[in-house]
Amino acid sequence: MARTASAPAHLRCVTRPGVQPFLGGLNILDLLRPITFTWKQDGKRDLGFGAEDVAAVEPLLTFRNQQGEIEGVKYSQLSAVFVNAFKEQQAQIQHQEEEIKKQRETTRQQQVQLARQQQRLEQLERLVQGKEQRAKGKGCQV
Repeated sequence: MARTASAPAHLRCVTRPGVQPFLGGLNILDLLRPITFTWKQDGKRDLGFGAEDVAAVEPLLTFRNQQGEIEGVKYSQLSAVFVNAFKEQQAQIQHQEEEIKKQRETTRQQQVQLARQQQRLEQLERLVQGKEQRAKGKGCQV
């Protein structure tokens, strides 16, 4: 009996209605501002993000209480933002590596061209010097 492979669960849900790719990455991270704060419950210092600030950037990263007020940040959901940001940075790095490769090739070509021009200049200088010496030998002024 042949087994048919089904798509992994994370891929099957993409075809469900209402499921859309989340594209936020560096654009979100650029707007988030880490803060330090003191918890009201126990007075301990901590760090994180202001829920209202996060909601202004991306409401999906926050949760609300029964009264509809912003209550906190969904820190575990930030991983989706990080993944997109990492992908964006990798694309930027790859683009920069390609640019560096092109620039190195251009520099190499320019060095070869410069060396040829230097050789040609030296040949021309020897030619001019030779003509000057022959002209002096014949008693001509150059």
